[in-house]
Amino acid sequence: DLHLGDLNGPVKDGQNARREDTLKCMRAIAQTAAVEKPNVAIIAGDLFNRSRVWADTALDDIDAAVTDFIRPLCRECEKVALLFGTQNHDNPKAFNTLRILTQGMHNLTIYTAPEVDTLKTSAGEVQILAMPGFDKGRLRVFMPDADAETENKNATTLVNEIIMGLSAEAYKTKPAARILVAHYTVAGCESESGQTFLAGQDVVILPQTIDSAGVTLGCFGHIHKPQRLGCNTPAYYSGSPNQLTFNDEGMEHGFYIHEIEGNAVIQSRFIHTPERRHMTLKLTDEQLTGFIETGTLDGVDPQAEGAILRVFYNATQEQEKALNRAALQTSLMQQGAFYVADFIRDEPQDTLVTETATEDDPRAALHSYLTTVQETDGKLTDDDIKRLDELADPIIRQADDGREANQHTGAFLPKRIEVTNYRSYTHAAFDFEEIRMAMVNGQNGVGKSSLFMDAIADCLYETSRDGAKGEWVREGEKKGAITFEFEMGGYEYRVARTRTKSKGTLALARKNRETGEW
Repeated sequence: DLHLGDLNGPVKDGQNARREDTLKCMRAIAQTAAVEKPNVAIIAGDLFNRSRVWADTALDDIDAAVTDFIRPLCRECEKVALLFGTQNHDNPKAFNTLRILTQGMHNLTIYTAPEVDTLKTSAGEVQILAMPGFDKGRLRVFMPDADAETENKNATTLVNEIIMGLSAEAYKTKPAARILVAHYTVAGCESESGQTFLAGQDVVILPQTIDSAGVTLGCFGHIHKPQRLGCNTPAYYSGSPNQLTFNDEGMEHGFYIHEIEGNAVIQSRFIHTPERRHMTLKLTDEQLTGFIETGTLDGVDPQAEGAILRVFYNATQEQEKALNRAALQTSLMQQGAFYVADFIRDEPQDTLVTETATEDDPRAALHSYLTTVQETDGKLTDDDIKRLDELADPIIRQADDGREANQHTGAFLPKRIEVTNYRSYTHAAFDFEEIRMAMVNGQNGVGKSSLFMDAIADCLYETSRDGAKGEWVREGEKKGAITFEFEMGGYEYRVARTRTKSKGTLALARKNRETGEW
């Protein structure tokens, strides 16, 4: 997945510098081909980064693809196979232009539709089962009212049936090797962000389809994380040779060289390309304070040199006002950073509590917290701490009275959920009291998971299942609220959380079993 084109980064002399990074990786692949002299080179789709670009940019990208990559590969390899990827990256008109520009390169084959093709090499015939990217929107003509999940399932069925059809056609002859080249998600693969794809989430090729196709090797495009796939057949994503986003941070990129003997892969080597690294830089409190006071940033990680940075930092309101981000960016660039993509401020409100109140005894936890506050801002005296300890002691003892471990465990029974300005909801409430078994049914996107999964997780932990924290306030609203009641260990509890874009409140309550009051 080369993704040749402009990427998020600096512009130097009117040219996108990140585009040059990709070209550098492409040239490195061509140079390796000059040494290895492959029988077949495979480009598994997404040659370009953006399908819809200005004409001059598109022509530049097409020219660079031919000059810096395709022509050198054709010179060094016996055969070159180029697959069309997804339409939001590879434009059909761009590929038509490629065909015209490469008419004299007789060892190049461009695949824009499913087909079985036989390539004659010095090592014998190699069959290519080509499965280019598919626009599932074509199916809407037949099922215009299908939801996204149904559409994915229909397209998945179609794609897997086409591959089996190609396999049946391919078995009419017996080549030295049979290679499936496809640009799709394979069920069970892992994306660069760590997500594992399952059937129904996307249009997928099933691992059992790859095995049933009876191919020697599977070469796949579309997922940017290099990996071997979870099927019996040797099948791989080579990924993108250059890092594209911060999802690629810490991941080594490149391409594979596969050696085939007879009808078996005997060795697969991963070759690292000169990629541009992404890096998350976390400034310490001392670094931030020192920069605000002196304008000098000390102790920058040497790994930041030449990298695309995003900078995380903690800052008080006063520090945020005093921080000159432009000057900080200039300082990082002067110290060798390639580009600073973003500055992200971490909210520091809970740091003091979470780092200090860790003792098992509530009295010790409170005392530790008060002592830390005293050391941090100096507003509390020793007498203040002693007085607060004494005032809290009877409250803590009362809260501890009769508290047994078995009273706070057991069946977790939801009682009631209510949300206001939460995700897609303006207001909604649901009572679980009479529910013993239920199926939540409805179209995708109507809010089933939001109300019955995310709202509970957001309320209890402030972090929902997708990892987002405090980002659930309905678009266009300033404030949202969630209230969740549940029973556990014989007690009823109520958790109420409010949230604005910048901060939140949390209220916990337990119902008195005698009076019924919270």
